[in-house]
Amino acid sequence: MSQSCLGNWCRRKAITIHASQVVGGPHADMPVLIHLVSDPDLEAAARSDGFDLVFTDSDGKTRLSYERQSYVSSTGELIAWVRVPTVSSTADSIVYLYYGNSAATDQQDAAHTWDASYKGVWHLEATLDDSTALRNDGTASGGTTLGVPAPIGNGVSFDGIDDQITMADSPSLDSTAAAGTISVWIKWVTSAVGHYQILMSSSNRYTGDRLGIEWAVQGNGNHYFYPCGDGGGTDPYNLGPDPFTDGTWQYLVVTWEYTSHDVVIYVDGVAMSLTTIDAKTMWNQLAVTNNWLWGGNPDYGGAYFAGMLDEIRVSNVVRPIEWIQTEYRNQDKPAMFFTIGPEVVLQ
Repeated sequence: MSQSCLGNWCRRKAITIHASQVVGGPHADMPVLIHLVSDPDLEAAARSDGFDLVFTDSDGKTRLSYERQSYVSSTGELIAWVRVPTVSSTADSIVYLYYGNSAATDQQDAAHTWDASYKGVWHLEATLDDSTALRNDGTASGGTTLGVPAPIGNGVSFDGIDDQITMADSPSLDSTAAAGTISVWIKWVTSAVGHYQILMSSSNRYTGDRLGIEWAVQGNGNHYFYPCGDGGGTDPYNLGPDPFTDGTWQYLVVTWEYTSHDVVIYVDGVAMSLTTIDAKTMWNQLAVTNNWLWGGNPDYGGAYFAGMLDEIRVSNVVRPIEWIQTEYRNQDKPAMFFTIGPEVVLQ
């Protein structure tokens, strides 16, 4: 049976998300990266601003929330995040991309692409805007450089001297104290540089109540996360040997959960082997965080991060390893994660 147009949208392509690329699940409401390096059909028929791009579920009718990170009309290159209702490891998931409505207004819905557990999503393109409805936008200081080519569009470069991004204190970011997940693509200039490099800390981590969080490497590259300070200098942390490859983009994730006192750090979807697990016995109160600082903390001089970041995300839930591994596969090699079919012109 032939499929009719979706309103004034009469061109579409099927996108098949391969079950073989999905770990565990099924995963509900996962924001899936759809990155088309080029597409001559979009180039020829889509609006130059990409406003007419629409994603639907497998029925070809139910619209899906999506965020259009970038669109290049001269090549048809598209970077979009689509909130897919179910991503399964036992059956392929189908979504449709519609286009070709020259009169369309902007069809993206960035705020609803990210469910309520996301407390900040920063693509780090030309701005430091938060894509969620919470608007935890960042501000840059020092010589922080935006718009640097990165794995997914552009990212941010830090010089290791004074570059920093600040996300102001907010109730939504504070909601991660009891449980959370932070993910980021990272490329170190040198992880074992002889002194500490702070990836992220809260502004109260080294002064005042000292109850903030800290994520960093030591001088030898050993990597750790403090889920909370205790205010007295015997802070709980989990640490393991340097897991990084200098000059290489890697997917870094940390999860924490106060009830179980678990802190897990993942690199490219693999949990780090930890040599210190103090959080299990020493984590005895929830963090109190002020501003979130990325790249360094002026209260702890000389410990700034040198390298690049892309795609920072913060959630107030613990993402399971299967979700993290599926995200990694999707973002690391999107061309293997899904297949896009030929253009179909509908009636």
